[in-house]
Amino acid sequence: MRVDLPQHGQDAIRLTGAGRASGAWRIGQILQAVALGSSAKGQVTLQIGNSTLDARTSLAIAAGQHLKLEVLRLGHQPVLKLLDMRPPLSDPASAALRNALPRQAGIGPLLANLALLASQSRSSGIGALAANFLQLLPDKEAVTAADRLRHALLNSGPFLEARLARLAAGGHDSGLGQDLKAGLLRLLSALLGQSPALRSGTGTADTSANPLAPPFRGAFPQPPGPSLPTLGSNPSAEQIRTELLHQTEGALARLQLTQLSSLPADHEQRTVWMTELPVRNGADSDIFGLRIERDDGRAGKGRRGHTWTVSLAFDLPGLGPVRARIGLSGEQVVSAAFWAEQTETMQLFQEHLADLHRQLEAAGLEVGVLACHSGTPPTPAEDTPRLLDERA
Repeated sequence: MRVDLPQHGQDAIRLTGAGRASGAWRIGQILQAVALGSSAKGQVTLQIGNSTLDARTSLAIAAGQHLKLEVLRLGHQPVLKLLDMRPPLSDPASAALRNALPRQAGIGPLLANLALLASQSRSSGIGALAANFLQLLPDKEAVTAADRLRHALLNSGPFLEARLARLAAGGHDSGLGQDLKAGLLRLLSALLGQSPALRSGTGTADTSANPLAPPFRGAFPQPPGPSLPTLGSNPSAEQIRTELLHQTEGALARLQLTQLSSLPADHEQRTVWMTELPVRNGADSDIFGLRIERDDGRAGKGRRGHTWTVSLAFDLPGLGPVRARIGLSGEQVVSAAFWAEQTETMQLFQEHLADLHRQLEAAGLEVGVLACHSGTPPTPAEDTPRLLDERA
């Protein structure tokens, strides 16, 4: 997708191919954008919601810079107005954001390559390394029970530093060795120290992969599609090492972005946790993007406890991209909405909404709104209609 910033009228941004990005926009709507790189050679990549847009500009834009845009015109070529352009902050979190943004990449291709290497030779150094890492991932049976799902989320990576801090303070954490981020760091260390004398043939590594939008705090999680191995035919030991190093660093950078996106904003009355959970499914891995939010200000009159919202995204074989939002008001009122990009999947979900309603009631919950829609949720995430039944 290409965005033109005309030389005349520096506050006008013209989208030459908006696609789905502008489907939920309104004239006068204010959009927040983040620069994913610097405007070298007059080009820059912007992140608006879940959409990554290439841009041309004569402005000096740095990675991590925040842009405030207003929708002036919709249609085939929407026009946006640049209202404000704030330089990146100098605090450590902003510096980490600028460093991680250009390097982040989904973990899917790395897992596909590790699975391939483990299946080819578990006895070799790289095969054993791959197999050991894959054992960190929970299998699909492990995430069907509440306590095991909680354990899997705890080990998904974003909480590593907090766990280490508790250990340093004299606490105990027997499951730290199963943490995904710790596993990625061990894998990175092993690859950096790996001798290039690994036994293998010759060939090339294919580093092409579909990029994922960064996991920003206000954006709906993006469903990572199925990934194939990117290693070419009979790659050399050094080509394997180089490809795995690149993908491991990208996965660590993306995990760091989920941590940074979970940091609370000033005066914000909500807590947000973001993570991506890889789950073993036979020889493959399914990846679930999650955004868990607790909002103390929306429980509603007469409701006890917090309002919880879980946004979920996945792309499973036969279903295509699916997004869901589940809300719990107080302790008993639950609502859910699903968005499926494939018509057959939407119809399948609609056919089972009555079953879901009965199961929720059988679990002692009061059911609010259950719905299934075609396409994708409105963007940004905050524009999504409230799902919770707040009858008081």
